[in-house]
Amino acid sequence: MWFDLATNKKMIHSIFPQGIALINSELCSINVTGKDVQLSLNCCDIPSSYPKKWMMKDFNAIRIVLELGDVLDVKYRGGELGWVDRFDFFGDRDDLSKSTYIKNENFEFNCLYKYLTVKNIQPYDDVRWD
Repeated sequence: MWFDLATNKKMIHSIFPQGIALINSELCSINVTGKDVQLSLNCCDIPSSYPKKWMMKDFNAIRIVLELGDVLDVKYRGGELGWVDRFDFFGDRDDLSKSTYIKNENFEFNCLYKYLTVKNIQPYDDVRWD
């Protein structure tokens, strides 16, 4: 899975033993700061196993924030973010560089970087999916 490339993959495996998919994701924002790119996603596919502390919350979606660190190259075309048709991760954990490719009909993003870190995963209630 994609999070096997993450610097904090053990933490992700402990929280989501069956993994967490990024299918049916909505790319909300891309933030470029120095040599880092931060991606914010909304995902309506909730894993069957999730943290106990979430059980007390009313939620139907998950917000995931990823950081692509030590970026070597970033290219994008288009300007409309939104629902993603393709979200691919290439490389392996020990490679000197990894890449992420994101595409929808109005936007294309390709980034070559050294480190993938899952910065945050939070449940929330999205009124669009009630």
